[in-house]
Amino acid sequence: MNLQLVGKRALVTGASAGIGVAIAEVLAREGARVLVHGRDTVRTDAVVGRIVSAGGQAMPVIGDLATDDGAAAVYSEAKKAFGGIDILINNAGAYEARPWFETTPETWRKFFETDVLSAVRLILATVPGMQEAGWTWPPEWQLRPRRLWPTMLQRRPQW
Repeated sequence: MNLQLVGKRALVTGASAGIGVAIAEVLAREGARVLVHGRDTVRTDAVVGRIVSAGGQAMPVIGDLATDDGAAAVYSEAKKAFGGIDILINNAGAYEARPWFETTPETWRKFFETDVLSAVRLILATVPGMQEAGWTWPPEWQLRPRRLWPTMLQRRPQW
């Protein structure tokens, strides 16, 4: 497959395990320079090693995205490593398997910080640089509050 990613700079969060590893490896095989994000240095370095051994370009980015400061540090490190980011894959997430009624509001807050707000933080940090580099949104993605709902209804699949 040729996704025309040669030389593109990709940050993949949550890339030290699971689906994130597969995403990082595919991007590297397609020629992207991949920033492999994780919280665990050993696991993240192992993924970088696999990509580099297969002929790809990758660097580790370690950090916790569950706080504003942590996400800012990850973005800063990623930007410094490759001079910018062309592709952002928000894959970081956390989940502790436990029964619903044993999951406290604090645990839900932690999941929300990691699974949702980490993506918001990185989008807000990354998109301005992408726009400065000439990236634009496809017209159908330029959401305006009045047009969002009718557009969604028009594109909704028929079940």
